Amino acid sequence: MDKKIDLHQLLLAYLFDFDNLQNLYKLSVIVLFLIFLLLALSPIIMSKFRKSVIKSLLLSDTIFIFSIIAFILASRWPCFLPPAMWNPDESQMIAGAMKLMKDPVFWRSVDGTTSGPLNYYPLLTSALLGLKLESASARMVGLFLIIISSVCLFYSLRYIYGNVTARLSVIPVVTTVAFMTFYNYVQYTSEQVSIAILSLALLMVCKLYSNSLIFNKKSIFFLGFILGLVPFAKLQAVPIALSISLITLHILWVKRHSINQFLGNFYAFLLGSVLFPALTMLYIIVFSLQDVFWRSYIWQNLYFANAVKESPAFLSRLYGVFGPTNTRVLFAMTVIFFLLSLPFLIHRFYSHLVYCSYEKPPNEIVRFKKGTKKSKHGSDTSIFFLYSFIILTTSIYSVMKPGRLYCWEHYNLLMIFPAGFLIGVLVGEFFKVYKYSGINLPKFNLYRVMAIIIVIMIISSTVQLFLHVKGENHHISSRNKFTENHINPVSLTILKYVSQDESMAIWGWAPEMYVDTGIIPATRDIICQWQMFPNPQQQYYIRRFTNDLLKSEARVFIDATDFTFARLGPSFGVYNRQDLEVSPDVAIILKKYYILVDDIQGFKIYVKHS
Repeated sequence: MDKKIDLHQLLLAYLFDFDNLQNLYKLSVIVLFLIFLLLALSPIIMSKFRKSVIKSLLLSDTIFIFSIIAFILASRWPCFLPPAMWNPDESQMIAGAMKLMKDPVFWRSVDGTTSGPLNYYPLLTSALLGLKLESASARMVGLFLIIISSVCLFYSLRYIYGNVTARLSVIPVVTTVAFMTFYNYVQYTSEQVSIAILSLALLMVCKLYSNSLIFNKKSIFFLGFILGLVPFAKLQAVPIALSISLITLHILWVKRHSINQFLGNFYAFLLGSVLFPALTMLYIIVFSLQDVFWRSYIWQNLYFANAVKESPAFLSRLYGVFGPTNTRVLFAMTVIFFLLSLPFLIHRFYSHLVYCSYEKPPNEIVRFKKGTKKSKHGSDTSIFFLYSFIILTTSIYSVMKPGRLYCWEHYNLLMIFPAGFLIGVLVGEFFKVYKYSGINLPKFNLYRVMAIIIVIMIISSTVQLFLHVKGENHHISSRNKFTENHINPVSLTILKYVSQDESMAIWGWAPEMYVDTGIIPATRDIICQWQMFPNPQQQYYIRRFTNDLLKSEARVFIDATDFTFARLGPSFGVYNRQDLEVSPDVAIILKKYYILVDDIQGFKIYVKHS
């Protein structure tokens, strides 16, 4: 078997003695930020210039997309440097992907707890590229998904409002994701796949509204298929997918030419929506996983979502939605734009002074002519305020529903692109009210509105840039320490007793041990969350763990009980410590087949008898 490239170690080795890396990093971020900002503003700046090669380059969508990619990559690459010992969710998914390389049948080889199979399989793409499954390669996949979502947001707004609004409105979102440093945001998380799927679906909805797809049942079918993927990435994102589905059906109804046309489109969308769930059910039946799927993915997740009986006060939970500093500017901008836009949105909904006809000039938003009657399939986009508000509201609900403040940090990722979409809709409607409605408001015309919006965008993004580059990047300054201590003492001790072609079982919450050592998990439970903590199905999970342990004949067994409770403690809702003795069956297996060989830093290491 070919040796995989360890991207994490390759980066650390290459950068170990790199002189002036901090200054080069800051310079590259500043330059690419300015290029991105220039291209974002170029449709406004170049509007009065004659056609030229420079103007064509500045207005090129391809070049703008490349500027987004380059800017995000240049800002975020230092997050690849730390080892896989942050939020254990990342290590859990990496270890699960390692197991899938050996046995690709999800729920038989891996139980993702709150994550579905679609959060795990994308990590295998790094293996296909010749990279080892570890922290840096996982974060590379996650960042790629975020970039896809950013590009989808741009094109979503472009289809509805044109180039000016789209470029201007993605500034706060792209700046936010580029300057993220908080570990719960930049590691590979269970939200990133869902975000990419939902962003692609939203793009197709906007294209559908622009009439490009209305008679294309294949595209409507594909839109349904995309939304049908969401439940198998993260159940928490299903409310957002449902809101987009209802919006799709509303568009199909409003734009119908006949009932028969609507029914045809509806059946195409419905068939697409159920195709992947149906194929998954067939897969589950073929591999006899019905009981596991129902009990561990459906029933247990419903229990988890409703397990908190005494949630924090509503205002505390709502404040928690604003999350760490990395996203507060974006969410604050969303609130500000929403409040400032209310009078104009009321006008857009209720004004009878203006009627519109459809005329779509190139690279611009839909124009309105005064005094003409609105057609049945007119180009009025004011409904998108309602659409975007519904999507953001369901996103907030998905974040707040579990009632766990400690989880909201990475749950907040689900709100970033809905917030950006709402900002884009509000900006687009501003422009329509003042430029295309034919209403004359001399004291507050389009140019002043545009100037205010541009100033807000520039100031907020520049402030974020300043805060990002004013000090040293912690990940870069710590790179030598990461290189020297890339494998912790516990992992080095474990590697004395087990080889790469054997397996290891861990009782507790320490999935980074699998990633550090490269040893395949012996059981489908990468973490023993439900085996250790009291819940209605605890005995079911213990029996399953025991059966997997016996079948695997794991070479090493790690009792990480002390480490687990030191890591989680009362803040995680774990108040009553339950050691390994809570499971007599597992204790019997240990006594019969394993011997204790080491006890280090809260880890008891057992090795199987020869």
